[in-house]
Parts: sequence; C-alpha cells; structure tokens
Amino acid sequence: MANLTDNPNGINQEELAKELQRLRDVEGVTFAAIANKTGISRSAISQLVNQGLRVKSEHAQKLLDAVAAVRNAFSR
Repeated sequence: MANLTDNPNGINQEELAKELQRLRDVEGVTFAAIANKTGISRSAISQLVNQGLRVKSEHAQKLLDAVAAVRNAFSR
C-alpha cells in the first residue's frame, strides 16, 4: 500500500483516490457510506476517484481519516 501522505505539502490526492477506489472495489465500501462518515458528498468523492477532482485539504484529511477507520475495521 502506498503512503497516502507522501507529499510533504499535504495529502497525495491521487493515492487517496486510488485507495478509495480499492475500498469500493475490493472491500465493498460504498462512496455513500464514506460520505455519511465524512460529511463530504458522494458526488464529490466519486469525482475525486473517477475524474481527478481536487478536494480541499480539510476534506482530504476527513477522507484519509475515513480510509484509516475502514482499514482498522477490516484488520480486526
């Protein structure tokens, strides 16, 4: 797994998008579920993953936190 914070200026959004897609495709976590957890619209998450939309750094951090929570839940 790539380091999602490998960019010294902040979160690597490309890697974040890949991880969100992996969670959806492999783990079955829906963008709607992530949206409910983060308060970020499902549409914005989908656009990040599918179209490379850049999100605000605070939204990227919320998404990163959600990814970490999902990883922890699946690793138990």
